[in-house]
Amino acid sequence: MSFLNFAGLLFLGAIPIIVLLYLLKLKRTRVVIPSLILWQKSIEDLIANTPFQKLRANLFMLLQILVVLLLTLGLARPVLLSHPLKKRNIVLLRDRSASMKSIDKNGKSRLDSAKKQARDIISNLKKNDTLMLIAFDNSASVLQGFTNDKKLLKHRIDELEATDR
Repeated sequence: MSFLNFAGLLFLGAIPIIVLLYLLKLKRTRVVIPSLILWQKSIEDLIANTPFQKLRANLFMLLQILVVLLLTLGLARPVLLSHPLKKRNIVLLRDRSASMKSIDKNGKSRLDSAKKQARDIISNLKKNDTLMLIAFDNSASVLQGFTNDKKLLKHRIDELEATDR
């Protein structure tokens, strides 16, 4: 796990402050002692009020610490970094306008060269990759939606013909 905002973790410093405030808070009540025998009871109460005795069952303090922890966690923006299967969604655009009928220096039409390049791209698809095939001239049309079926994609490429538009 990682944090997008490490500065948010600075709010964890509020927890010791909360604990310190509860340690400093005295909850002694005034008691009138009519006899010296009862001083022993007063000393026992004083011992019971030692600092760490207060922290034992203080629900309100625990709730405040929980709120600080949750706010700190929210401000720090934790993320779980995982490496899912790397899947690529590829959109392959093929021109089928009239200009693709022209013949290049190598004796092939531009469309044939583009089909060969498209077949090479399809052959190099990884197992989790998907490809969408879109052909366009004066308007675009989807020849094949996202799929990882290489035979179907190559078949759609082979069906591609140049138009007069």
